[in-house]
Amino acid sequence: MLLGACLCLCPCVATDGATPRAFVPGETLTFDLRWGYVGAGTAVLSVLPMARLNGSDAYHFELTARTNETIDRIFKIRDRLESYADADMAHSLLFKQEIREGEYRNDRVITFDWKKGRLKCVSDENTPRYRPVMPGTFDLLAAFFYLRLQPVMPSSQLECPITDGKRNVIGKVNILRREKIEVQNKVYDTYVLEPLMDEVEVFNSNEESAIRLWVTADERRLPVRVESRLLLGYFSAELRNTEPLLQDSSKN
Repeated sequence: MLLGACLCLCPCVATDGATPRAFVPGETLTFDLRWGYVGAGTAVLSVLPMARLNGSDAYHFELTARTNETIDRIFKIRDRLESYADADMAHSLLFKQEIREGEYRNDRVITFDWKKGRLKCVSDENTPRYRPVMPGTFDLLAAFFYLRLQPVMPSSQLECPITDGKRNVIGKVNILRREKIEVQNKVYDTYVLEPLMDEVEVFNSNEESAIRLWVTADERRLPVRVESRLLLGYFSAELRNTEPLLQDSSKN
């Protein structure tokens, strides 16, 4: 998932168990996607209502990405990621993906069994695969929301266990600098992040691949811009709309 994954691949360090304040159910972030200089479509990142999973409360996150009519004629994308994390944001509980990119299809469900310390991954209706999982591991989508709870300092690095169902690795993010940028006619005070994800499936070790993510330098850590250079070219995503409305993270 090239377009959507660029918005969520940012692992992070552990917290002290404090109640999350960076996001709440009902938050919806809408992004304009571009492929080079061409408008490519829309991505929506949502915090859905709290769910019940195995008798416990859980955060429920969703990311969808779809190309517009123009790009559909070249390479149609209809992707959806869905993630559940425990209410303390200590680890993932369940992850689902539906990838529809051109003729390519990839469905995957990852279930985390923390009593046994393992995950079960079912991909495209194949035989389930069981793998050990490190404590505190997050899936690709929940990892981004966990990042938003972390203290950030320029010239530092954040890390935590992360999995795509095939590998369980220590994901890392470099905090490059603090920077003001203009996005959709708004100026944001941001931190510039660089995820280092060579071992995760979406981002192989190709030396030409690179990602930059700009998040607001306030307690919400909202992603306002993503730039990625991947094998299929240059992609970007810019925050167009927030629900509830953004108040303190931008200046007109």
